Amino acid sequence: MLSNDNVEAGRFYLDHATGRLYFADDPTGRKVEATVGAFAFESTAPNVLIRNMTIEKYASVAEKGAIQGKGAANWIVENCEVRLNSGGGMVIGDGGRVRGCDIHHNGQIGVGGLGRDILISNSRIWANNIHGFDFTWEAGGVKIVVSDSVVFRGNYVHDNVGPGLWCDINCRNVVYEGNLVERNHDSGIFHEISFSAIIRNNIVQHNGIGHRKWFWGGDIVVAASQDVEVYGNTLTVSVGGCGIVLIYQSRPIKGGGRYKTHNNSIYHNEMNFEGAACAGGVSDAEPGDENFSIITDGNNRFDRNVYRVPRTSGPPRFVWGHAIFDWHGLRGKGVKPNGQLVVH
Repeated sequence: MLSNDNVEAGRFYLDHATGRLYFADDPTGRKVEATVGAFAFESTAPNVLIRNMTIEKYASVAEKGAIQGKGAANWIVENCEVRLNSGGGMVIGDGGRVRGCDIHHNGQIGVGGLGRDILISNSRIWANNIHGFDFTWEAGGVKIVVSDSVVFRGNYVHDNVGPGLWCDINCRNVVYEGNLVERNHDSGIFHEISFSAIIRNNIVQHNGIGHRKWFWGGDIVVAASQDVEVYGNTLTVSVGGCGIVLIYQSRPIKGGGRYKTHNNSIYHNEMNFEGAACAGGVSDAEPGDENFSIITDGNNRFDRNVYRVPRTSGPPRFVWGHAIFDWHGLRGKGVKPNGQLVVH
């Protein structure tokens, strides 16, 4: 509200000059809290250790955390509970370490980051984006951007309103391994407009519950990215959802050129579908686009995966390039020659 004259039910006005809080609702029998501090910790000083603390109810804004270490080197956040902050829970930079933390119910996102040599491990990251930010922009569990040498290892990432684990915009040398990622509203693991990554030995299940259209929101999505290996993962895919999907959309790179979906290898994964199968590589590039055929001709390999589907599941969506096939039609295109379709 802009003044105390406009206060109505469900709204409030904080007069920063006097410190008075105005609201119309009856506070009898209720607990009333107001937050003005944006950060618990914010600095560019290096080598900060934050351990065994609860960080809660700070007035962090979007893209900033109650623990704000962006631009600082070698911050360690260990065994902390980070909850109920207005924007981000935390943002880390070069050499950042997040270990053994419980990060939940933050307004926009659990963890953000930008830098080199970032590790997020053995943490529970859940139920973030309680204020309903647009998760196609930035919200949900974790989003790291413009970073090199990032590791997500051994985390439990669930029930976030947005993607679970997300590296976006020129991420390189990223490893997603040994995570349990489930029930997030968008993709469980999302590698977008980026480069080399390994996605291995994760359990990824029942993601995409926000029901985005087209082939978005799959359990594992590699979008406009190259040189990614996806192997050894076990997926359980909800009815109407997609398993592992490559996406090309002719997205421009600042400074020239296009992000390319090529040189990606998807193998030795097990996808268990509760409804019809959905997986593959898809493009919506228009004819004449310089990379119109990049899914089919760009050295993308989808093979030696197992697809388990119920006998009554209905027609599959095995997509390759600009067309959707059934199992036999896809294999007729030379895709998945050593894959297995198991009907049960």
